[in-house]
Amino acid sequence: MNKQPTTVGMYLLRRAFLLSLLFVVVIPIALGQTSFNLYANHYKVHGIHTVDLFWNGASSGNVDIYRNGVLVETTANDGAYTDFTGENGSATYTYRACEAGTGICSNQVSVRFGSGGK
Repeated sequence: MNKQPTTVGMYLLRRAFLLSLLFVVVIPIALGQTSFNLYANHYKVHGIHTVDLFWNGASSGNVDIYRNGVLVETTANDGAYTDFTGENGSATYTYRACEAGTGICSNQVSVRFGSGGK
């Protein structure tokens, strides 16, 4: 029995592959998904670590703010949030913002206080 793929079989395999690319590349663009970007600025207020977060690209009404993997706030999607950590001394914080209740999230940003940070 010949185990070589048929010309028709190869044609169908290529079509299936190209169709799968359509769902990976074209569908998200058609749905209007854009990149969700997060930026941070950090400083101290009376010695307390304070972090201003800014984002763009989120489309939901609210955004979940995560610090070190823990949800700290759900806030309006107005592009900005200030995290008053209540901490002082040396620390590193990693932030991510997500469209509230979804897995659509921004990049992570990290800020460092003390030991070479602010």
